[in-house]
Amino acid sequence: MKIKKVLVSSIQEGMQIITKELGEDAVILSTRNIESKSDSRENRIEIIAAIDETISKVTHEINTTQSNNGKNNNNGLKFGEDYVTEQINYSDGLKNQIFEIKQLLKDLSHRVKYKFNNYENEALKTIFKELLKFEYSEDFAYKIIDELADLYINNSSIEPKEVDIKNLKELTKDLILGNLKILPSINKSDKCTIISFFGTTGGGKTTTLIKLAILFKIIFNADSVILSTDVNKVGAIEQLQTYSSIASIPHYAIFSPEDLAIALEDYKAKDFIFIDTTGCSQQDKDSINDLKRTLDIIGEHFRFLVQSCNVGKATFRQIIQEYSTLNPSGIILTKLDESAALGNVIEVLSEVSLPVSYFTNGSRVPEDIEPANLKYLKQFALP
Repeated sequence: MKIKKVLVSSIQEGMQIITKELGEDAVILSTRNIESKSDSRENRIEIIAAIDETISKVTHEINTTQSNNGKNNNNGLKFGEDYVTEQINYSDGLKNQIFEIKQLLKDLSHRVKYKFNNYENEALKTIFKELLKFEYSEDFAYKIIDELADLYINNSSIEPKEVDIKNLKELTKDLILGNLKILPSINKSDKCTIISFFGTTGGGKTTTLIKLAILFKIIFNADSVILSTDVNKVGAIEQLQTYSSIASIPHYAIFSPEDLAIALEDYKAKDFIFIDTTGCSQQDKDSINDLKRTLDIIGEHFRFLVQSCNVGKATFRQIIQEYSTLNPSGIILTKLDESAALGNVIEVLSEVSLPVSYFTNGSRVPEDIEPANLKYLKQFALP
């Protein structure tokens, strides 16, 4: 094992030296702040790193083997088919371990940078505390603060004491929402547009469907029909019947996949077909699979996962993961008005590829619904 100790002024500088001398597979063993006795502004960071030369050699051989794909390597050695397969299988496990270590180091580097580089900056401390208060995880908060320091503090001529906290918050919101995807709102087209709504019980599917159906009638003068497969929930049919009657939008109950197929054919000349479904727990895989078979009858169409924001991060992440089997086009976030903080929701959405389609922020029909946009979401990203 080869060990290297460096004394540097920043983590970035240290990582560059270590990568250059030990390679990308090097592992950080420890970091600590070395205070200067003469001037506290000249504090240094001691970083100790190591590389297992055996692993480094194996990794190099694996990469060489894969690139040659069974052909002669630079030394003229030929790898047989069985040997190549064995090496590739071994390398997958090794590469996974290396990737996990690198990811751990990346997360750790954000913490170290925050601790050593920004400990005197009160503005960054304030932002960091507010991120935690707004239910973002520590890892996510460290990452945002690290990016914020690079963009605004480290590359700025402004002294830390002169930082405008209001401008800093706006930049923070931009960084938070930077990875979120937005699905453009639906417009009327020459063909029939079919939209299905699904999600957990109580997520707001039926109310959201009604809001959009009435809104589309007002905006597009759309000729629509509502089909409901949610025939078992007490009050669901009655709620749809009441609102559809007021808005003069036809509504029909669907009791079987055959009924759905017939209805889709009967109403294919409509501008919009809205389909309500039965809510079920994200852990009820049998019901989700049944719902998938129903939606597959429809074919290609807009599929919306509808989910309230007042759930915990682990639950929200699990809902998105389990319902991903239905291939949702986007997610509709409901009950924003009932949520004290949205950090948990925004953090999860920044990790996945599922775009946000609409927001609902109240019980009024059809007023309390908004097409998704980052400007509107900013007010919920940070106080």
